[in-house]
This record gives sequence, structure tokens and C-alpha cells, in this order.
Amino acid sequence: MSKKQISATSLFVCILAMLVIYLTGCASQPTSVSPIATSGVSIIPTPTSLTVAQPSPTLLLSPTPLPSPTPTYPPYSDAPFTIVFLRGGNLWMSEIGGTGERQLTHEPTDWPVYWFDVSRQSDKIAYVVYKGPPTIDAFIKQVSISTGVVSVLAGQGDPYSEYDVKWLDDDHIAFSLQEGTVSGFGKDPTIWAGIEPFHHIVMDLTTGERTFVPESLVLAQSPNGHYWLTCTKVNPYGEGGCRYKLDDRITGKQWPILQDLDWVGFVAWSPNSQFMLFIETPGFSTETNTRLRVINAATREEKIVVRIDKYISSVRLSTDGRTIAFSQCDSRPTGARSSCALTLVNSDGTDTREIPIDFYDTVSDLSWTPDDSRLILSKEGTGPTTCNVWSIRTDGTDLRPVILNADSLRAPVVLYQP
Repeated sequence: MSKKQISATSLFVCILAMLVIYLTGCASQPTSVSPIATSGVSIIPTPTSLTVAQPSPTLLLSPTPLPSPTPTYPPYSDAPFTIVFLRGGNLWMSEIGGTGERQLTHEPTDWPVYWFDVSRQSDKIAYVVYKGPPTIDAFIKQVSISTGVVSVLAGQGDPYSEYDVKWLDDDHIAFSLQEGTVSGFGKDPTIWAGIEPFHHIVMDLTTGERTFVPESLVLAQSPNGHYWLTCTKVNPYGEGGCRYKLDDRITGKQWPILQDLDWVGFVAWSPNSQFMLFIETPGFSTETNTRLRVINAATREEKIVVRIDKYISSVRLSTDGRTIAFSQCDSRPTGARSSCALTLVNSDGTDTREIPIDFYDTVSDLSWTPDDSRLILSKEGTGPTTCNVWSIRTDGTDLRPVILNADSLRAPVVLYQP
């Protein structure tokens, strides 16, 4: 069977699996590389306004019962924080130590929310609703956190399936496209000819203008907007690494980075835009000898901050950029995990310490609270598609459940500062 005969359903499953790999995601001297020529991007003209206001249902308070206060779980007394999460295919938010839970969206059951991201100002959420085979259609929407008003940003009347939306700044979003076979539409040969289905669109929400970034499995903008980090898959339909490129948006120069390494996943930019954090494994089938490395954006100098003969996952950089949290486990040939531990290390590689948690072998998807005083953990729930969300102080005290029965489909929770 040829590549072009791969079904839309198989392609989507493939992309979902690759996204999971890259979102989990050797001592050497600092290296630097020479700039390479800058290649331009194509601009896809669009109408000046793509936002369509929609009536919003009344916001509902629907708290989920949590375990009654006990000596193990005394009343929460730390700084309140807010989590945005999925339940029943819709967006919910919960203020821990505050007003409790609130449902934000009310999408039809056959159009569940799959991807979402909170804006820099924490006033709105961009999200993707997806209708599966045979249509493979998707829309990008936006909901106001304060009013609940929903509007459509992209996806209407096109033959593509949008996914993995994220905010670049308050006026721009980026999302990926999957080449789809939506009924009634055909391919646009001016865009798709010779391009594999891994690419991004950057959309200006004020003008509606779209910038097409071809063959980009990753697009991550530095917090100050100075750099774009992109990644081209070596083999879009098979195994192989991702070739990263750093794009200086001010000077127009571009540099290849990490070109000699396979299976390197981007984790995060530092809040001050000075460095990028990556997770590296030797190969797809070898889940040991993991490394965490940082690269200076200005000098491209590399430094390994963690080298460990274990399987590492759920790597998260603190909001101040000073600490890295991750899960480390022994890996067996069967793929099972054992002897798992929650680990913290300074972003310069110093002061490694573990936080013991009895049930940590079933925990994933770490996040930090906005003040970096606590960590958030997702744990398998009571059903096959649910998870419970727990919180623990970084000193290992006050482990407690904060949300029950969230969707495990997009388990990584998004936290923001109210």
C-alpha cells in the first residue's frame, strides 16, 4: 500500500501517537553552529474576520465530591490556584482553595474537546473540537473565561483537520493541520503538493492573516517573541528523529540544533527566553539512559543537566525556570515501570532530590502551581477513561486529591494565575 493510500483514520492515529512521544518527551563541550540561509514562509490570505460569536449557555456550578476532610487531608490552606481540565468532553475549571468547579463549554457529545490552551492573560481558552471518522473534521474555538461566550476561530469550510492549538501571544495562535478527507472538499494543490502532513499555521486573531509554516512537527515561540523553534520529522511515516531549527524572528537568521541526536523532544522555553529544555532518549524502543539538556538561545551552547539510567517522563519546567520536575522509573523489557519516583533538579543540574509518593507508579502528567510551591499529578481514576488530579507540596508534604473523574484523554492540566 502506498503512502497516499493510508487512510485518514490511520494517519490521525499515527499523529496522535507521535504527539504523545514528543510531549512526554554524554557529556560534551559546548557547541555552536553557523547560521544557515533563511527561507521565507508562505502567507495564506484569509478574510479579515474569522470570529463568529455564538450564544453561550449559562455557566453552571457543579462541584464534584472529594474525600471528606480527614487527618490525612485537612482543609486546604495554601495559596489558591486554578486548574483547567476536561470532563465529559468539555472544558471545566476548578479553583482549589476558592470557589470550586465550573463548566466552561457545552459542546455536543459527538464533538468533544481534544486540545486546549489558556491565553497569556488567562482571560480566554482556545480549544479544538473534533469529530472522528468518517468526516475527520475539527474546529478551533475560543471561550471567554469570565463570560462563557464562545466564538469560532478557524476550521469552518475547509478540508483539513486542525489540532494541537496553542497561544503564542495574546494576538496569535498556532495550530497543526492534518490533511483530511472531509466530504465535499478536495485538496488544495497549491498548498499540499509535495508537502507531508506535518505543518503549522500561525494565525493573527486581529487581522485573520495566516502564516503557513511547512513540515513543522513542533512550533514553539519564546516568551519574548524573539525566537521560533521548529522541528521537521525525518521520516513522516516511520521511525526516526526530529530535526530542530532555531529561527531568530528579529534578524531573520536560522540555526540547526541537535542535528546529530535522534528522539529528542522539546519540553519548554525558560520564562526569560534564555534557554530551551529538551529530553533525549537513545531510541524509540530503548527507554533508558535518558538525558535532559538545555540550549542557550543566544549562543546555542548545550549543557546536559540530567543523565540517568532510567526512564524519564512528564518533564516540566517551573514557572520561574529554576527547577525541573520529572518522573523517573526503572524500565523492564516488557515495558512495565517500577521503582518510580518524583524528582526535582535545578535547571543548572545541581541539587537533585526525590519526593516519595506511595502510588507514584500510576501517576503521570506533572504541572506546577503558579507560585511553584506545589506540583500537580494526574492519577488513574475509577473508570477506563478517567483520572484523578492530586497536588503535593514540593517538600513532599500535604499530598491531597483536588479533582475527581477528569478525562484522561488530554490529562495534562493547564494551570494559570487568576
